[in-house]
Amino acid sequence: MVTKRRGTIKSVKEPSSVVESLPSEYSSKSYFRIFAIFAFLTLALILLAIYFIFYGVKIYVAAQKMPISIDAVYEIKENPVGVNSIRGKTIALEEEKIKIFKVVGDGKKIQDFAHGNVTIYNNTNRAQPLVAKTRFLSDGGVLFRIRKDIIVPTSSSLQVQIYADERGAVGNISPGTFILPGLSAPLQKQIYAKSSVSMAGGETTPNILTEEILKNAKESLVAELGAELKKEIRDSLKIDDLGNIAFGEEILNQESSGVVGEEIDSFELKIKLREIGVSWDKDTLIQRAVEALSSFYPFGNELISNNFDDLSPAISKYSIESGTTTISVNIKGVVVPSKENPLLGSEHFRGLTSAEIENYLKEMKLAESARIEFFPFWTKRAPENPAHIKIIVEK
Repeated sequence: MVTKRRGTIKSVKEPSSVVESLPSEYSSKSYFRIFAIFAFLTLALILLAIYFIFYGVKIYVAAQKMPISIDAVYEIKENPVGVNSIRGKTIALEEEKIKIFKVVGDGKKIQDFAHGNVTIYNNTNRAQPLVAKTRFLSDGGVLFRIRKDIIVPTSSSLQVQIYADERGAVGNISPGTFILPGLSAPLQKQIYAKSSVSMAGGETTPNILTEEILKNAKESLVAELGAELKKEIRDSLKIDDLGNIAFGEEILNQESSGVVGEEIDSFELKIKLREIGVSWDKDTLIQRAVEALSSFYPFGNELISNNFDDLSPAISKYSIESGTTTISVNIKGVVVPSKENPLLGSEHFRGLTSAEIENYLKEMKLAESARIEFFPFWTKRAPENPAHIKIIVEK
């Protein structure tokens, strides 16, 4: 007999979809990790490449300016021979001129006795003798005297010169009436004096010919005569006021009618002058200046300014016989170290700090100042590899 058991029948569930998706989730996370690692390594490589490419230092050099100047001498000839000769032409003219100059006091005042003429009136019936030093008192209280004995005729008048009793401007008084204090009071009303002009000479500024007045007159006449001769020379050479021409002059003779220290109102001055004018080929002179200056500064320097377009030669020697004129010219320029300067080679800065770089540049007279940029910013010394050291010269 078969006995049947009762019991619960358990159902077996199929795997859910969640369980089935686990391999896919695991795969996504793995890919993300791989991508992150790859991205990190790539970024690290890029940063490392940037570091090695840009690692180094840039040195901005404010180049030290050095002025240079030379004096060159050239001969000016119509038919030049040699490198020191320049084609040109010379004209010399001579002329004499006379001019009168006034002498004006130098402002120094001299104290003296003021003096002037007065008319003495004698309204009495007898002649009045007056001895030297007789006093004449002005209505302003200034005392004057006569310097010689006189006699004023009866009922008449007499003109005489009187002098102040004291030196100075106090005696420079206006016209007025004078009493004679030495006479009695009644006679003072009948015998007195009057002036019609002011007293003068108490304080004067004399016109004395000085060295300075004579020198100024000479310079003025030479300039005036020289200007006339220069115009004639320009016209002959057909050169305007801005043309390439230099002048020289020589005083051949000088005469003055006045002597230094003499008190005079004017004097006559005569000057004989020789004016020399020389012109030259401007382009040739500039070429010579370039050659002269370029040989003056060493390799590794660069000329940044010059006066080639503003050369101003001066006549230093002139020969009438040969017709040759020698001119001297000051040639100037400013040079700075160039990037080709051996002292600015990158190898000089290997391993140096910012302060050491600046000291080197100043000691070598290469820079007025310097700006130094390290990369990356936290580095403190220039790299040992010169390829990573860059020099920028700022002019």
